[in-house]
Amino acid sequence: MVNSLPFTDELSIPFTFIGNEGEHFRIESLVLGDLPSDVYLLDKQTGTDHNLSRNPVYSFIANANDDPDRFMLHFKTVGISEPANSDQIAIVYINGTINITNLGQGKIKSVSVTDMAGHSIYKGDNQWGNTAKISLSASLGVYLVFVETETHFFVKKLLIH
Repeated sequence: MVNSLPFTDELSIPFTFIGNEGEHFRIESLVLGDLPSDVYLLDKQTGTDHNLSRNPVYSFIANANDDPDRFMLHFKTVGISEPANSDQIAIVYINGTINITNLGQGKIKSVSVTDMAGHSIYKGDNQWGNTAKISLSASLGVYLVFVETETHFFVKKLLIH
């Protein structure tokens, strides 16, 4: 229940999930009353930012070794586009190297890359500056790049063609 917390668009609530013996799960929400914002569930493992206000059921696959803190509840004001900080990270893949540049403040703390099925391709917790160069030999396809800086968490799609 979230209704006792001060409400702002910056409010993020960690959502811990520990699976049982199954693989297929769903999270259902029930939003009562009028909220000034839509409620979103961020799946940090897949990069999916699911609008629970518009579709209250989120289905996903989980394994026993998944991070229990893979989900985050957050809010976005209706009619407002993505926050400006989503454009503060630039990711380019050239000749087997992912080049990541933090255009905002803070150093890059960690980078992980997964394929669209959620399989880990790369994971690194180095203390880079505002740029990171990562050698990656990956097949053609679409990948999710997760970048954690000292101040933000970003998820970007990367197309290798």
